[in-house]
Amino acid sequence: MTRQECGEERKQITLLASNHEEEDRMPAEERHADEPKKERGLVDKAVDKAREKGYVDESTVRKAREKGFIDKANEAVDKIKNRLTRR
Repeated sequence: MTRQECGEERKQITLLASNHEEEDRMPAEERHADEPKKERGLVDKAVDKAREKGYVDESTVRKAREKGFIDKANEAVDKIKNRLTRR
């Protein structure tokens, strides 16, 4: 990698980091405004509430969302809820 390519990559990383810092300061409603409207699960709501109260750092929430942990947890909760309501 050339020196120029390293400089460009460093600029991109800095820009991404500053965007994430701005995102950390936004309320949850604004952070998710560009996402398609879908029904939010119990885990989504709980994580957003924990983030608003400062119990969880935004970077942790972002990583959990990126890895799909929150979606999987929502699916598990929905599956259990559906089983319980069928009885």
